[in-house]
Amino acid sequence: MKSIGILLGVCMVLLFVQCRKGCTDPEATNFDPKAKKDNGSCLYGKDPSSFDRGPMLINIADNIILPAYQDFKNHVNDLQTAVNTFEASPNTTTLQDLRIQWHEALISWQHAGYYEFGPAETHLLRANVNVYPADTTQINSNIQSASYDLSTANNLDAKGFQAMDYLLHGLGTTDAEIVDQYTTEVNASNRMTYLKDLIADMEQKATLVYNDWDTNNGNYAATFKTNTGLDIGGSCNLLFNAFMMHYEQFVRSGKLGIPAGALSFSQTPLPEKVECYYQGNLSKEMLLEATSALNNLYNGIGTSGDGEGFKEYLDYLETNGPNGFLSNDINTQLQTSYSSISTSLNDPLSDFVVNHQSTALAVWNDMQTLVVLLKNDLKSAIGLSITYADADGD
Repeated sequence: MKSIGILLGVCMVLLFVQCRKGCTDPEATNFDPKAKKDNGSCLYGKDPSSFDRGPMLINIADNIILPAYQDFKNHVNDLQTAVNTFEASPNTTTLQDLRIQWHEALISWQHAGYYEFGPAETHLLRANVNVYPADTTQINSNIQSASYDLSTANNLDAKGFQAMDYLLHGLGTTDAEIVDQYTTEVNASNRMTYLKDLIADMEQKATLVYNDWDTNNGNYAATFKTNTGLDIGGSCNLLFNAFMMHYEQFVRSGKLGIPAGALSFSQTPLPEKVECYYQGNLSKEMLLEATSALNNLYNGIGTSGDGEGFKEYLDYLETNGPNGFLSNDINTQLQTSYSSISTSLNDPLSDFVVNHQSTALAVWNDMQTLVVLLKNDLKSAIGLSITYADADGD
């Protein structure tokens, strides 16, 4: 019996050695001499670890992320001022001014939303400021009871930008009717208080995240810029997973795929799930703005001009893509996706995904092609790892 056990152990070791998978091509930069079966992971060109990631991380931190958070914080502050002005003198003019500030702040969010790691992950920024669709039943219940805790999970879809969308655009068919909801309606005082509480909550979260990044406060920027490794905890991997998850799940799927029915077995449109459902005419604009923000991040374009981004990393590696250099293929698909959104979709997107679903799904396919180039090809070229849960596959 002992000899049989030894024999089985030897066989298992031999089986493990014979089945070891990896890159079996000696010409590849990640050749594994112990691998017996190729797993398609071979990388060619320059060694990804030889690229100096320091300048890229400095540019992304100082030229893109910090300015995005500062701009977002400033716009939220302006929105808070507009809410206070509306409270002091609720009329159709101050309502329109408030809507303008809400619109501007939401545009700013499209650029700040890609960085849900570090401080933003700690403070759950995205979940606190832009969950949709808004739960109008919960919102109205909170207003009627005047008893709520906006820090609890059950209120995540009853606050933020989309709750304000409902409160600023969805309470009547005319501006005068909406103003009445804050002046003469039975719960008018509670509703005004709720609006003020929403913007106070947003202002707190925006300030916390910016201060944590800011060099004069928490200085997470310094940690980000010096954490240059390619391991899971390195800044490149954290950044890649953050922007990839945001684009895949909250831009591609959240802004278009889910409303268009692309992610359901029956492909039934879900028009009520678009962003800015009650305003009605901003869903396409926010999708374009989010795509533009991704383009800027990939290319290293920020407030101080064009610096190093992931494109320059791929250029250094001279990585080939489906139609030439991978860096150019990604830029081409970014431009294709932006153009497809711009020329093919129309607002109200909630109507469009129902009446022109096939066109909306074609735009979705262009965005999905970009996901594959980024999530598969860019990831493999640099040697990064996906650490977030993939909800629908590629």
